[in-house]
Amino acid sequence: MISEWIEDSRVLLHAHFSIADSIRKKHKRLGIPSALLSAIASTGIFSTIGNSPDVYIQVTIGMLSLVASVLSTLNAFLNYSEVSAKHQKTAVNMASIRKELEELLVFPPCDNADLKESIKEIRKRWDKIREEAIPVSSDKLNEYRRKILAQKKIDV
Repeated sequence: MISEWIEDSRVLLHAHFSIADSIRKKHKRLGIPSALLSAIASTGIFSTIGNSPDVYIQVTIGMLSLVASVLSTLNAFLNYSEVSAKHQKTAVNMASIRKELEELLVFPPCDNADLKESIKEIRKRWDKIREEAIPVSSDKLNEYRRKILAQKKIDV
């Protein structure tokens, strides 16, 4: 049972770390262009103060500002930074549980009562982590399980 839990925790922590990394990248892909377009549009607006720019320049600056606003709004709505942080936290918590389980295998308690109590406490923490975690689809989990199994075969 402990070995299975170690494997499950490994799959979960890899899945959550990977998802957190992917979401951080999405956040940057929306955030950086948004900031750049906002800066360009603002510079364009300030450079036209005091003279009447061509309509083409006005429309271009307006479109840049609109695109920057849409990207910024999407980034805020999708809340990538918070979602990424939640996945990261779940992964770190699962890594902690995996280490505890590995310790139980290497240094088992002297009697069964202590072992049962340790397992009970780990199960409670695991359940709490899963309650607070953003769910990962079973397809994603199976994908990570296959990757880990393939890695094990390479390591052996």
